[in-house]
Amino acid sequence: MPNAVLAQAEATIVFKGGTILTVDADFSVAEALAIRGNKILAVGSEDTVVETAGAGAKVIDLEGRTVLPGFIDAHTHVVSGSVVDSIMDYVGMARFATAAQVLEHIASRVAETPAGEWLAFRNFDPAVQDGPDALTFRELDAASGEHPIFVLNASGHLAYANSKAFEAAGIGEDIENPEGGEFVRDENGNLNGTMKNNVAFLQVVGSYPAMASVDPFEDLIRLLDNWSAKGLTTVSELSLGALAQSPADAQVMAAAAQSGRLSARIRAYPFYTLGADVWDAAGIVPNDGTALARIAGYKLVADGSNQGFTGLQREPYLDSDDRGLAYMQPDELKAIALERAEKGWPLAIHGNGDAAIDNILDTYEALREAGIDLSKVRPRIEHCSILHDDQIARMKDLGVSASFLIGHVHFWGVAMRDNVFGAEKAQLLDRCQELAREI
Repeated sequence: MPNAVLAQAEATIVFKGGTILTVDADFSVAEALAIRGNKILAVGSEDTVVETAGAGAKVIDLEGRTVLPGFIDAHTHVVSGSVVDSIMDYVGMARFATAAQVLEHIASRVAETPAGEWLAFRNFDPAVQDGPDALTFRELDAASGEHPIFVLNASGHLAYANSKAFEAAGIGEDIENPEGGEFVRDENGNLNGTMKNNVAFLQVVGSYPAMASVDPFEDLIRLLDNWSAKGLTTVSELSLGALAQSPADAQVMAAAAQSGRLSARIRAYPFYTLGADVWDAAGIVPNDGTALARIAGYKLVADGSNQGFTGLQREPYLDSDDRGLAYMQPDELKAIALERAEKGWPLAIHGNGDAAIDNILDTYEALREAGIDLSKVRPRIEHCSILHDDQIARMKDLGVSASFLIGHVHFWGVAMRDNVFGAEKAQLLDRCQELAREI
């Protein structure tokens, strides 16, 4: 290692003059902190820490500010999400309050864009943006019949497009629904432009030329530079392979880690839709990588989004006979989970609706009955949104962790209560306190 690099790696820095929140078992507060290289050297009183650090240490006066441990986001999509950020125009709740405003913005983009060029947008959310429940052919064809238009729902589980985008992708009325997805049709049985699950909408957006010219390496670096500035030091990729539709996503992540420019750790989960055999053929195995970026487990998906009405429910949605969509049927879910677990893969399984969570718990129980040591599987339920007491008891028995998305309460709680579930069932949403008490 060159002397300059060695010196930088071993540099000692002292932070003092503020509040050090350790977040240890007692949530103790310290006066100062010293680090050397990438290790914590000392935490405690200012005098003790300064003495331990030595005379050559660099001292940073916090001027009354607070130091926190780095934040960990256990469920993100940094590889695919960074590219979506770079090639799709944000039209979410932070920018527009209504669907009408979103459509006005799309119309303004149409007016300034040559005919035939694609227009792509992201984060539209009818659950919190007043207006129609979806942007169908009716709305988007009115915006343009000459520009392919694609709009991704904020959940990432649904998308919408106009007729021109379907035409550009070569999708006609004879298209069949893929397993675990749907091209939605109107009351007359005709396509209406709404698509459920990425196995459907990738067939449309895959024809968007920008998808072929992205620079996922630079997009990833740029996104994590932004996130690390907000305190995130470890993030995740829970659908590795969804961007390239191949294991090439793993190469992007590894290249970023090797570049020396990656500003946060990544823990990645290969995505099931590519097929386990594809990942195996690419030589991807658990714990591949480095401390900075590595393969952490395998991702399966039992259902979709509750606010998108594709979460799989025991009972129908409010004022509906619709129970949502099973992305994977129970037998398939069990079979793939068992095959992966037998090869040493930890598992993270997406489940929002209570029926989907039943299927996931049945899967983990089937693994245990097959002789799998679940402690090595490190079983997780991603989002784990609607939980009944009986399910919490099963999770405790099986040692299953909940990876909550608390934004479901913060951003969508009112919609969940008034439009999705009703007041009674909405009380089952993101039961963090109950799990902390029981598990």
